[in-house]
Amino acid sequence: PLWDIRRLVSPASFHLGPDKLGVDVAVPRGRTVEAVEGFQAIGRENDTHVVCYGHLGDGNVHVNIVYDAADPDQSARAKICKEAVFRLTLSFGGTLSGEHGTGITKGPYVSWQLGAEERRLMAGVKNVFDPVGILNPGKGW
Repeated sequence: PLWDIRRLVSPASFHLGPDKLGVDVAVPRGRTVEAVEGFQAIGRENDTHVVCYGHLGDGNVHVNIVYDAADPDQSARAKICKEAVFRLTLSFGGTLSGEHGTGITKGPYVSWQLGAEERRLMAGVKNVFDPVGILNPGKGW
C-alpha cells in the first residue's frame, strides 16, 4: 500500500548519507510542485542530496537534507541548503513549520517569518497558559 511506501522514505534516505537535516515546511498547495522542484535545485546547486516527501496535498513538505556531519564541507553545504529551503518557502508565501513546530532548530529563523510584534503577542499567549515557564523551557524565540 501507498502508506507503507511513504513510511519507508525517511529510513531509505540514510542510504544517501549517514546524517540528515529534517526540515518541515508548508507552501500554498498551488505552489507545491514549484517548491519541490526548487528544493531539488537547491540540492543540486550545493552538491547535496535533498529528499522531499510529505502530505503534499496540503502543501506540507518534509525536506530531508542528507549529508555526512563528520565532513565539515558537507555540514556547511547542508546548512546552506536548509537556509535556502527556508528562504524559498517564505518567497512562496509559505511557513517555516507546516506540522512539527519551530522548536530549537528553527528558533533562530522565526524572525524571518514573524515580526517582533507577532513574536511578542505569541509569547504573551504562551505566558497566559504557562506563567512559570515549565512548558518547553528554552524554546522561545
